[in-house]
Amino acid sequence: MAKGSAVHSVVEKRLVTGNWDGTTTAMVEYPDFPAAQILDIAQSQADQLPTEQVPQRFVETAFTLPLGTRGKNLLTAIPIVGYIDWIESEERRVTDHKTLSNDAWKLTLTELLRDPQGVIYPKAAELLLGWKYPIKF
Repeated sequence: MAKGSAVHSVVEKRLVTGNWDGTTTAMVEYPDFPAAQILDIAQSQADQLPTEQVPQRFVETAFTLPLGTRGKNLLTAIPIVGYIDWIESEERRVTDHKTLSNDAWKLTLTELLRDPQGVIYPKAAELLLGWKYPIKF
């Protein structure tokens, strides 16, 4: 999990700066992993990232769904606090960065439709940004 967090911090910095220069400085908290290895893993996702900078407000965006927030069929039983990794406003999409050590861990479409982040993040985007469904995840 720590290696995934290191990769995540590099990708986050790349989104905000728009380039890979200096992104490994985001790894200060993760000295156990060679910077070159983490950068290689992060850059393997480059084709999924925009070429331009992403406004900071759309990277690691904090949200709270208050107690009783209405979902499709249920109300939240507790407040839910979290961070959306990347909001793509033009696409009306919320993205959660994932790194996998093995493709066997990839979620199927059915699993994604029931994935807690896949359900919660679009609802958070609806409340934060006033988006209407459908919202991509």
